Amino acid sequence: MKQAFPVLTLLLAGSLAAQVSVGGVATTDVGSAVTAGTMKDADSQAKDTKFDRSLSTLASVDRAASASTHASIQHSMWWYESHSASVSNHGSLSSRDTSFKGTADTTGAGNTPGAHTITFTFSAKEATKGTFSVSLSGWASKNGKAAGKVTIGSNSWEWKSGDMAVRKSVEATIDSTGTAVVVTSSGAAALSGAGSESYWGSFAVSFAPTPATYKCTITDNKDGCTGGPALAGTISSSPFGHTATLKLTGAAKSTFGLLLHSADGKTVKLPNGCPIFIDPIAPSVFTTSATGEATHRVGIPGNRELKFSVGDLVLEFSSTGLDIKTSNTLTIECKKS
Repeated sequence: MKQAFPVLTLLLAGSLAAQVSVGGVATTDVGSAVTAGTMKDADSQAKDTKFDRSLSTLASVDRAASASTHASIQHSMWWYESHSASVSNHGSLSSRDTSFKGTADTTGAGNTPGAHTITFTFSAKEATKGTFSVSLSGWASKNGKAAGKVTIGSNSWEWKSGDMAVRKSVEATIDSTGTAVVVTSSGAAALSGAGSESYWGSFAVSFAPTPATYKCTITDNKDGCTGGPALAGTISSSPFGHTATLKLTGAAKSTFGLLLHSADGKTVKLPNGCPIFIDPIAPSVFTTSATGEATHRVGIPGNRELKFSVGDLVLEFSSTGLDIKTSNTLTIECKKS
């Protein structure tokens, strides 16, 4: 019976440690402010505020007015490696009152309405070649406006409401000294009377290292036991990663088993002489076929150096009771080629 089992993030946590880091800092005061008639609200983050995940502000007056800024940093390390930073601004006004007057704004230096700036620094432990992808887009109503500018070294891109979205990319090498990505953005809307006005802007930058090529191998540790099942495997690769296809033979028929993983591959012997991992993780249940066979497919990210071991544990039921048999173990290792 064929079964498909992914290698869990838990198993690969160590090997997926990012080589690239991103940090953010408010280069100016960063805030949002609204007014609705005689009421007003404001929220801000002070200049030089640092963050490694997110920074947010939110100002609101009932349901009549709201304005917000959200900056975030994200890392993707699974099938493809990418590191991104973004700033988004949003403001809205709405009223049925013909005498209503309100405003929604981004705020900057001194918490006054206008543009604010956030600087992200992309750095790497070692010199890392890759591509920065830049996206600037947004929208504003008749009495609203939004704008943004992204600067990376000598390259700069700008967008304002009414423009088409901007999508650009530039190759770069980042290292431990860091590469600054400066995002300056603004938004404003005003409403007099009944109706609605709004603005939003989204300004994002991501860095994707140039993919390296990795080759994976499977080594039989030849540590099986007498009368135990046999486990063998092959590796196939594609642009989306690697797949280890593992074939179990000689096991008890139509029974239950566990596919076990181990980060270090260390085993001890059961009383019957069969090997079992000292610290097994990410167990996956399977059943054997009527001929005592099973097939597992283990998905492996294509962008990581890693090493782990796998082995099968099978339950054997007989008239004398229950016995546990384990297969030989296999070590799967992927290295940069």
